[in-house]
Amino acid sequence: MKLLRLKDIINERNLKGEDVAKDLGITTTTLSNLNQGNTFPKADMLVKLAEYFDIDIRELFYPTKPENNLQELFIKQEDGIFKSIGFLSKNS
Repeated sequence: MKLLRLKDIINERNLKGEDVAKDLGITTTTLSNLNQGNTFPKADMLVKLAEYFDIDIRELFYPTKPENNLQELFIKQEDGIFKSIGFLSKNS
């Protein structure tokens, strides 16, 4: 399942995947796997991606379900992701 909008962001900015991969210090294969949803980046890579594109980390993700309040959706999605990678306690 594709959660990340990397390909869209790269295309919106008229960037080349090879250049993005080089700038981030990853292989083009890794970038391709992230684009296709085959792998999910660790927290430090999410931060690196957000900083590279100069966007809020939540803008890296596709919404997973329609909700009236888009901000609420991103907060829920972000919390779930951070819990799954161990940034938040399960009681948060």
